[in-house]
Amino acid sequence: MSSTSSNPLPISLPRFSPAALLLALALAAMLSMVVGIAAYTVHTGSGISQSDLAAAQHNAYQSGHDAGYAAGLAKGKDTGQNAGYRKGKHDGMVAGIKKGRTAGIKKGRTAGYASGYAAGVAAAQAAAQPATKTKKQTSGN
Repeated sequence: MSSTSSNPLPISLPRFSPAALLLALALAAMLSMVVGIAAYTVHTGSGISQSDLAAAQHNAYQSGHDAGYAAGLAKGKDTGQNAGYRKGKHDGMVAGIKKGRTAGIKKGRTAGYASGYAAGVAAAQAAAQPATKTKKQTSGN
């Protein structure tokens, strides 16, 4: 017959070793120390203060402002020259037409008065000629 026991498979547990426990604790302490040192150097390693950050921000703003101002001046100069040229050309044309019209009217008046005066004098002379004409005396023998 077979003997029946309450433990069908005999499992033996390893023996407790204090050296294994000390080794596990030492490894855990070293790992936590490495993580702590890394966290401390990341936290304090940058060395950037608030005043350094503010100065860098001001320098970045100033260089951006200066670059934008220079680009704006160049674009504004180009746009302003084009607009000024168009406006000046238009204003010059208007002023030239006005001056030309004024000069033309003056010359036309002068020429008109001169030709009218000459025509009036000629007409007056033509009208006065027959009245002042005397009959020619014929000499008779």
